Amino acid sequence: METKKHAEKTNPIDQFGTAPQFAPPLTATSYTGTLLKERYLIEGELGRGGIGVVYLARDTKLHQRRVVIKVLLDTDESSLHTPWLKKKFEQEVEALVRIDHPGVVGVLDVGEMPDGKPFFVMQFVEGVTLRAVMERDLPSGKLDFARLAHIVRQIGLALTAAHEKGIIHRDLKPENVMVQITTEGEETIKLIDFGIASVRNSSTPTGDLGKTKVAGALPYMAPEQLRGEPEPASDTWALAVMVYEMLSGGRLPFDGETMVKLHEQQRTGPAMTLTNLRPDLPADAAQLIARTLSFAPADRPVRARDFGEALAESLLAAVPRAIPTANPGTLSAVPSAPTLLDHTDKIQFAPETTISPETISTATGAPHAASSVNATTTLPAVPRRSPWPLIALAALVIASLIAAVIWMTRPDPAVTTNQPVVNETPSRTLSYSLSVRLKKNAGGAPVEMPGEVIFSPGDELRFKLISPQDGFLYVIGEGPQPDAETGLPLYNLLFPKAQTVTAEIKANQMFYLPNETGAGLFVDKEQGAEKIWLVWSSNSVAELDSLKRWYNDKDKGAINDKADTEKVRDYLRGNLAAKPVAEKDAKQMTLKGGLSDVLIYPIELAHY
Repeated sequence: METKKHAEKTNPIDQFGTAPQFAPPLTATSYTGTLLKERYLIEGELGRGGIGVVYLARDTKLHQRRVVIKVLLDTDESSLHTPWLKKKFEQEVEALVRIDHPGVVGVLDVGEMPDGKPFFVMQFVEGVTLRAVMERDLPSGKLDFARLAHIVRQIGLALTAAHEKGIIHRDLKPENVMVQITTEGEETIKLIDFGIASVRNSSTPTGDLGKTKVAGALPYMAPEQLRGEPEPASDTWALAVMVYEMLSGGRLPFDGETMVKLHEQQRTGPAMTLTNLRPDLPADAAQLIARTLSFAPADRPVRARDFGEALAESLLAAVPRAIPTANPGTLSAVPSAPTLLDHTDKIQFAPETTISPETISTATGAPHAASSVNATTTLPAVPRRSPWPLIALAALVIASLIAAVIWMTRPDPAVTTNQPVVNETPSRTLSYSLSVRLKKNAGGAPVEMPGEVIFSPGDELRFKLISPQDGFLYVIGEGPQPDAETGLPLYNLLFPKAQTVTAEIKANQMFYLPNETGAGLFVDKEQGAEKIWLVWSSNSVAELDSLKRWYNDKDKGAINDKADTEKVRDYLRGNLAAKPVAEKDAKQMTLKGGLSDVLIYPIELAHY
């Protein structure tokens, strides 16, 4: 971002819009017991996602067949999010109709709820999510090669079928892959939840409302997807991440907690190679997975199908042929009856209707609870021994532990019991969002989003902040690289930026940086990750108030004094020990500080 060397921008910009990056939270509307189109009887809610609410229903005109009904979430008609959500909902139906592949859940019908909200009817997928399979099987070992080959080949075929129809899933993850067992005992997969899919040449385009494409599950998002430029290779990347996870026993190749940190890790490559985590993995398979996790999309396999086929061939070649193996398509640990989404023993749905954990699974993409089953291998009999010696020993150990706990937790007579109770409620709260106008969309409306984003030179940014408290706000920019001579950070005071400007902000006052009119902050050509430090204090901060003298038309707030730079560095880092908790929702990031009277938080902004 142009901080030390802000170029003066005089061109006015349009009012920043609010096309959503993430969907707003759902409200509690229930349609249980509703009969739709005189045939679909809703029995209960199965799950909720970014676009809609999913219900289990029965088709009363077709032998009580179970179906899944997805209803557009409750929306505020006055919100600018609503048109985007409606378009994406329509696009999900279009995507599923276009693909028409056995590896993708199918659409059966569409309609409107009694209150006018749109819905569509999907196949009911009787099975468990791939995540449920992983949670059950990976802790006790890694998926065997034959089984993984069978799963990956199917996912690759389904993804390529979608890509050939102009559909990019954008949210491929284990939760969105259903695994079901055929009557022959073979595992088959179905891709679900195309709610944020990118649909080329859609009959219901989102127009300016869909300018942002930064969406998906963070650990599975490819580098170009983090930059808002998804392509078919992005789905193949996500598949490679899932493969890495399944081969390594549940470890992810990249685990950055923010977009910026994840993007940096992706550029340098996985910290641990698969051959170190899985020594028995064939070398050509490891190389193929590494190539599919290449930072540049052009370096990956052309099609997801090609990746799946080549990996399956390599894995199957490593399966010992002399030893009888299980059917590659057999999910030995899957219960004969699939499990419910919840961990409760029984969930109440429609009046006089209950659905037990042995009854259903769903196409919602929500995690499933995994049930244990008996092993199929017969073990040699072991002579039984008397349990009484062990019981006596266990009783002795437990008694000893209880005595130790009582001794350690006894009241200390030297300590008074009339100590004041400390209020653990965070003392400072600050919410912010970021409005972005991409350079490649210079004539379009800006997009409002929470959190940290990957930018390109020329993108224009504006911060929006609000707090339920009175306080004093200081915003300081820190450049991606330190000063070449001193090694100290390069700081800019972005607010307050003049002796005549106060840092005081009133409670519930919407604050814009820069202000609502005029140009925003522009991303410059210097590559790297810079920080925007937010300091939200209940009192004025003398160390930072004195910096206002550095703001002038020439330097734009650049702090050019070594002593002042060291003072800022020491203040920021010295007060960061109790880092605030960051909570993201659809519209903003909310920071909740520690027990002191000041909240300090660095926002990381990367640009390449």
